Amino acid sequence: MRVVVCKMGSGGNSDTAGKPVKNGYIFLLECLIAVAIIMSMATLAAPIYQKQQKEFVINAYARQLAMHLQVVRTYDFTAPKDKTANIVFQENSYTVHGAGPQWDGSYPCPEGIYIKWKRRNKISFSLHGRGSGTETFYICNKDSTYNMRVVVASQTGRIRLE
Repeated sequence: MRVVVCKMGSGGNSDTAGKPVKNGYIFLLECLIAVAIIMSMATLAAPIYQKQQKEFVINAYARQLAMHLQVVRTYDFTAPKDKTANIVFQENSYTVHGAGPQWDGSYPCPEGIYIKWKRRNKISFSLHGRGSGTETFYICNKDSTYNMRVVVASQTGRIRLE
């Protein structure tokens, strides 16, 4: 708390001369200004934070899909000739078939995330690890403001996230 001592001078009142005057209003005004600055910064940061959260969810799901594509590709390298694994895509999930009990199953998209594809909604790999044609999948949010592209190259079977 600040204390100001009034001195006797021109226009001064003899009753308050030399007595401390408490300036609580200045401190209150400083606090209000600080709160206003903090609130304006929070208002600017909230949309950026929400956008980053959406991008993080899409990126995490794309990495999970890329990992499952790699598992299916690796399984097709080592599997007997009559067995192949594949992944079938739906709009809100994908299903791994034939890659072993620990990988087989359906993997739903997080809320508000969707899968789109260009040509086919199913992918498998040859014995050499090559994809069945170049396939491109998009993982995007509901209004497609942010998307992640998953590309499986036909020549090498390489899986890229873009």
